Amino acid sequence: MVRYPHTVTISYSTTGNKDANGIWTPSVTTATFLCRVESNSGRVVIGKDGERIEYAYNVYFPPDTSGLDAIPDGAKLTYDGKTYTVIEIPPFQRQKVLRCG
Repeated sequence: MVRYPHTVTISYSTTGNKDANGIWTPSVTTATFLCRVESNSGRVVIGKDGERIEYAYNVYFPPDTSGLDAIPDGAKLTYDGKTYTVIEIPPFQRQKVLRCG
């Protein structure tokens, strides 16, 4: 059995640049990660305004995965041909996980 059998791609906007004509071009960072995706049913997180947000997946990463700290809420996660929004990256100490829906 493979512990992290799935692959996801995560994309998010970073600081952009203005060209010589003053036109703003956003930069997008994209990274691919090995992970384990588990579906979720009925669980929610509490949003910044207190709203209850149901999410579709928990995504678990190997403990030595780097680059997750830079991923903001609202980033786009692509898994199995579908794109989801990163809702939360809880600050677990031993497990690297994010929630998307």
